Amino acid sequence: MESKENKITITVLDPSGSSEKKVTVGPDAKISNIIKQVVSNFKLPNDQSYDAILKRTNTNLTPDMTIGKSGIKDGDVIRLRTTQEGGFCGSKTSKTSKRISRFS
Repeated sequence: MESKENKITITVLDPSGSSEKKVTVGPDAKISNIIKQVVSNFKLPNDQSYDAILKRTNTNLTPDMTIGKSGIKDGDVIRLRTTQEGGFCGSKTSKTSKRISRFS
């Protein structure tokens, strides 16, 4: 069992930044598990994907990262952000398609 001394308390903000949840975690806790726990507590939609950003450094935290390996410190704030998977991003006529059409 982990001792209380190894645990830290962090604040997690929902994607809108309007709600927060304090979470006490150990160094072996994975970012993905924290995201799942907080998404459930905030009652956020389960059909969306979320990632986490450490506000102090403005860095993206990868889901398989642990608290201990991520550099998160006691009192840090993490903000959830919705992520989009798949789909089309960009204009229908990219520079590449224009170049190709010139040689047709």
